Amino acid sequence: MATAHSPKRTTPNASAGSVSVRRDQEGPMRARLRRIERAIGEIVNPARKRRRLAAEARKHRSKYRSPDSHEPDVKAPVLGLCDQLFSGFESIAVDQLEAIAHDPAAERYHRSCAAWALARWRAMARDPQEALAYVRIMRDAAPEDAGLVAPSLLETNLLIDCGETDLALDAALAADKRWPKRTEIELMVANVHAARLDYEDQLAWFNRSYARHDFVPIKVRPDGDRPTLAGIATKKARPVDCSAGRLSVLMPVHNAAGTVRIALDSLLAQTWTDIEIIVVDDASTDDTLKIVRKLARRDSRIKPLRHTQNRGTYCARNTALAAATGKFVTVHDGDDWSHPQKFATQIAALLKNDHLANMSSAAAVDDALRVVRRPINNLMVYSNQSSLVIRRAQLLEIGAWDEVRVSADSELIARLRMRFGQKPAYVLTATPLSLLSTPAESLTRHASTGLQSLRYGLRREYHEAYLHWHAREAEREEPNFRLPREPRAFPIPGMLLPGPAKTPEFDVLTVADLSEPDTATTALWAEAAGKGLIVGALHLPKPANIALSVADHVRDELAAGAATPVVAGEITANPSLACEIVRAAIQTTDADTPLVIQIVESAILAAPESMRLIAQCAIASAPEALPAVQGLLAKLDPHGGDAGSSSKSAKSVIGNRVSNPPVIATPNPLDRPRVLPMPPPPIIPPLVSGVDP
Repeated sequence: MATAHSPKRTTPNASAGSVSVRRDQEGPMRARLRRIERAIGEIVNPARKRRRLAAEARKHRSKYRSPDSHEPDVKAPVLGLCDQLFSGFESIAVDQLEAIAHDPAAERYHRSCAAWALARWRAMARDPQEALAYVRIMRDAAPEDAGLVAPSLLETNLLIDCGETDLALDAALAADKRWPKRTEIELMVANVHAARLDYEDQLAWFNRSYARHDFVPIKVRPDGDRPTLAGIATKKARPVDCSAGRLSVLMPVHNAAGTVRIALDSLLAQTWTDIEIIVVDDASTDDTLKIVRKLARRDSRIKPLRHTQNRGTYCARNTALAAATGKFVTVHDGDDWSHPQKFATQIAALLKNDHLANMSSAAAVDDALRVVRRPINNLMVYSNQSSLVIRRAQLLEIGAWDEVRVSADSELIARLRMRFGQKPAYVLTATPLSLLSTPAESLTRHASTGLQSLRYGLRREYHEAYLHWHAREAEREEPNFRLPREPRAFPIPGMLLPGPAKTPEFDVLTVADLSEPDTATTALWAEAAGKGLIVGALHLPKPANIALSVADHVRDELAAGAATPVVAGEITANPSLACEIVRAAIQTTDADTPLVIQIVESAILAAPESMRLIAQCAIASAPEALPAVQGLLAKLDPHGGDAGSSSKSAKSVIGNRVSNPPVIATPNPLDRPRVLPMPPPPIIPPLVSGVDP
């Protein structure tokens, strides 16, 4: 019997006398030989490469279920409600999840799953008392689930938020005893000590994971009195041999006068001393560039550049990459801190294991150096895509970052995997070598561009679009994975493009469940194109289809330019468009009240500041839904007024627009002649498909 100290297990091969070793047990040389053999085989037979790339694409895209992959699952009803809850469709999911969580007769797993979802959701909504109550329901329903690490971390954090620091400390220490040497538990104990103002104990627990790997500990600066991101330092670490080559650090900054010194000081303290720090000021309006230039005069490794117009993080990275001279490349944000041994650790691992690239882990912290849980998944330490270290020559083979506003790191990593057949490795996954500041205005926390939009919205749309492009490109005889390029390789919502946000302008906007296999919507796009109309497409999934990806045939039509994708959040600047969507959608539902609520909630998600106007429009279109709409509004805007009593109706607001004529409902809006008023062009709501129950 194999023991914990048994040698690598081998299995008989087809050839007598030979053995095969599992790939995760291969040494660097064996892995390199396997890649060389594969490369030679693909040169001899290019079809093998196309098949491999297509298989990689299918594997990567399996994160979202395809429309034909329905399988019976006893957990599906509850998990489907959880998908709805975290995709922005709370009004549909909350009542049902609450009923399941509070029903003693419900199946144990269902109660536990519902309570866990509601606990996380209430925690995100800054309601710690209610969230804590659901953690306790989870414990009653399934103690084995509540005893896992993630619920224990959440419970401790909620006790801190409720001011119960003694109970929080007891819970955190009990968790540490159960899971010793677990970094996230240690950081939570540090959080409890921070809440109790025990700063010495806070740092002692914070440094435990660093001590396990012989990293120098962090400490408070001599001129400080408590731990903060701006007020921490480390003991001076010994520089390492940098003969392997220079590292170019690409650092975009925008209005970072309050944090850029923290970031640069941490880079200048790196033990990998052969670095060049290319700082691209993306048209800041504060003193960021002045501070960078002052530091550059003190240390010639800092090289400031400047954009005259704001173009976004990834455009600034590409500007820095064009100026880079190092053998290796990494990136760094202007408001983050890196441990002084971070770069040396990653480059050493890159050279030792012959990896394509690697990344390290990070933790987000607040002003008191307390670690902040990530929304939805509740993680405290996670992979940091902005820590990517790669050889510059290999990065240039696929161009650079896609020039969009968010999520280009994920796209680049997926593209590297498609081009080279391997994904970046992780170094010390449990130890945060980067500390990320958490400003409230960060794009990762914004309602329409934040991490929540990975479930439904901007990031989800971009993710699906680039995976579809990767898969289709892999099928070509000579795949071209280089980005950026003009015209774009795949369509994206206008909200993702760099530069000032623009209100989308269309002649026709379709609102449909695009995960459905039918072709009615794409046929409408073709008809519109034949009439010379510009078409926008908003994906509004049925509740049961939220986890499904947009159908492949629809993606093919979007890639061919049949319509332009529109996402929730993009039409915020055009509240009348949100009202048009509501009215057109309701007309096709026979005013079915639950569906009216879903439509209203989707429109509010797209244009939150127009909440009351959208509600008025829904009530005008479906008067029988008045109580339900008012109930929804009370949940979303508890301090607002009565949606049905406003003196200014939605109809008057929509009808009095100068540039957009009132809507005329027809079986097919394309049957009407096109109206040509002054720009912007009119918005004619089309036949809305796929929203019927």
